Amino acid sequence: MTYLLAKIFVLLLLAALLGALLARWRLRRYYEDVTAGLERIESGVRGIEIPKPVATDLGPIQNRLTQVEQAVKSIAIPPVDFTDTTRRLDALERAIRAIVIPPSTSVDLSAVMAKLDALAAKPAPAPAAVVTVSGPTVRAGSRNLLTRAHYGKPDDLKLINGVKEAMEKMLHDIGVYYFWQIAEWTHADIVHADAQLTAFHGRIARDNWVDQAAQLLPRADSARKPASL
Repeated sequence: MTYLLAKIFVLLLLAALLGALLARWRLRRYYEDVTAGLERIESGVRGIEIPKPVATDLGPIQNRLTQVEQAVKSIAIPPVDFTDTTRRLDALERAIRAIVIPPSTSVDLSAVMAKLDALAAKPAPAPAAVVTVSGPTVRAGSRNLLTRAHYGKPDDLKLINGVKEAMEKMLHDIGVYYFWQIAEWTHADIVHADAQLTAFHGRIARDNWVDQAAQLLPRADSARKPASL
């Protein structure tokens, strides 16, 4: 065992010595290479010849600059006469100061008010005459669906939100011509009319036709419910 340890120690020592010798050799070789390179650079720098400065004659340039300076100084700038402009500005100022602003006056509206009072005092137009219709006017099985437009020109039912031309024609077909008819519908009337609008079931309640018709009823061009119904 002791012999083996001694052998290992000797091998390690030899390896260390060998590594030291190799490192020294590499360092010395690298140092020699660097030294040789520096010597070559130094000899090259020493061989560079710097030319001696040559005197430059700046006389022509100085002469040209002097000529330019004299030419600039010799430029004559004519004086600007602002007399006419000043005179016109003075005239404009005098004209502005001469403007007389009249004092504010109150407007007499008595004549206009008198005309308005006269118009307000005019009697209201007489109510339209009640149309007398012979024969049945209300369709059987309904409360106010008419057999035809007995009471004047039909209202524009398209003013109700959701009613288009096709829907208006369908309403005419089932006997609806006027806003006052829709405005007085009860739940039973809505069910009865909705059953006949085959392609638009539920539209009456969904779009709230009754309230819309009641809001359109006061229009000047809306028909009035006849007293006979």
